[in-house]
Amino acid sequence: MFAASVAFALGWARSFYLDHAVLRAAVLLIAAATLTWALVAVTAGLVAWAAWVLVPYAVWLTVASSLAVGYWRLNDSR
Repeated sequence: MFAASVAFALGWARSFYLDHAVLRAAVLLIAAATLTWALVAVTAGLVAWAAWVLVPYAVWLTVASSLAVGYWRLNDSR
């Protein structure tokens, strides 16, 4: 689950910075955020402190997803 989340986050970087595909980048970030929050939930049942370590990353992905969608809506939603 973590590897998939990181893969989506890396896909976002490529889509946004190299391909300039803003909508695809936003979708990839949303997928990464969703998987990371799921990972937090799974990890919380196993090792609580490890789940808390993941929370700042999950929050950042959520904020970044919101920014990416807003950027797409303002610039590319023709």
